[in-house]
Amino acid sequence: MSSFDGNNKVVKFTRRNDVMEEASVWLIRLDKGDLDEKGICELQDWMERSPFHRQFLEKLAANWENMSVLNDLAELFPLGEQVFSVRPIEKRRSLFFNWRTVGASLACCFVLGLIVLLKPSFWDWQLQEYSTQVGERKTHILSDGSVIILNTDSKIHVDYGGDRRVIRLLRGEASFDVAKNPNRPFVVYVGQGMVWAVGTAFNVRYDRLRVDVTVTEGTIKVYAEASHYNPVSSLEPFLLATAPIAELTEVIATEGQAVSFDNVIRSHKREPEQELERRLAWQKGGLIFNGEPLEEVVKELSRYMLVPIIITDPSIRSIPVGGTFQLDNTEELLEVLAQGFDLDIVRDIEGKVLLSNKSK
Repeated sequence: MSSFDGNNKVVKFTRRNDVMEEASVWLIRLDKGDLDEKGICELQDWMERSPFHRQFLEKLAANWENMSVLNDLAELFPLGEQVFSVRPIEKRRSLFFNWRTVGASLACCFVLGLIVLLKPSFWDWQLQEYSTQVGERKTHILSDGSVIILNTDSKIHVDYGGDRRVIRLLRGEASFDVAKNPNRPFVVYVGQGMVWAVGTAFNVRYDRLRVDVTVTEGTIKVYAEASHYNPVSSLEPFLLATAPIAELTEVIATEGQAVSFDNVIRSHKREPEQELERRLAWQKGGLIFNGEPLEEVVKELSRYMLVPIIITDPSIRSIPVGGTFQLDNTEELLEVLAQGFDLDIVRDIEGKVLLSNKSK
């Protein structure tokens, strides 16, 4: 369901509440087994009142997939293959004489009713998991038009089921280009904190010890002590904190700024254009180095390779590396490194890549 303007939102929401309540009653009656032939005909008439009645019953029934009422509906009315072909009918209970799940049914409908009453975005419910393998990059367009690009070996959960658009970055790195919706903030939980946005673009990298956030457009707020399991009590996304940086747990970041945090904000500063380009080069399939020591370069390359890279010669660890490297062919990338810095590349019996000084 797309977003509404002020007046239409109230009218449509009220109508859906009525349909939801009626659908809940029908499902409870089915589960109790008190529908006779007349009741079944009445249910059929109710479903045919509008496409919305049928669609909402399918939506609600999907939350009952562990209850035998799904089998009853599947036999009575072929509503939708995706909802009612979840499992074959092996041994069906009597439709009219089963009371075993009445309590569970009532509880389910009560909870679902609260969800719809309190959260207008119920009809837009979306819970997805996206991930990439090592060396892989993927782009995903969400239902609201927001775009997420996942870097190598990354994983996110997307939950569009409430009054916020919630993302959980479980590992790796992701770029977010957020569709603007001031009434439904875009929240990324990562590590020990979260990023709060409305309509902007930013990059988040999570290496288990630290989170690095880079803003490429607009304004965000970063919270260092706010996980999904320990949310901040009051989200006021754009009130600026004034504590010293070493004590900060929340900051505002604007275009061109970067924030690093774990349990507190570790750094918050504007980055030069060259550094921003380096941080975001992966989105275009490349890596940029501006004099970083070989040891750091190897660590970065290892994120994109299935086999580990090991520097066996301590004398080459601090060699400064500069240049642009394409990630499409990591083997070729290693060869370029070897030729450019006179390195010897050897693979051991386990496939590990061993780097040393060729002149030794």
